Amino acid sequence: MPVVVVTDSGARLQPQDAEMLGIRLVPLHVLTGEQDLRDGVDPIPAAVYEKGRATTAGPRRPS
Repeated sequence: MPVVVVTDSGARLQPQDAEMLGIRLVPLHVLTGEQDLRDGVDPIPAAVYEKGRATTAGPRRPS
């Protein structure tokens, strides 16, 4: 059975390195509430990164 190594764009592998190593890259999805943006595929506005620094949600514990 063939084996394929897959990682997401959070690994920050350069595409040429992934290709050389036979690793398939898939993009992380950045969900902003209004949009579903793919890391490394879609342009992600700087405002999205700024939004991630401020949150009103605290840590959650399983119920």
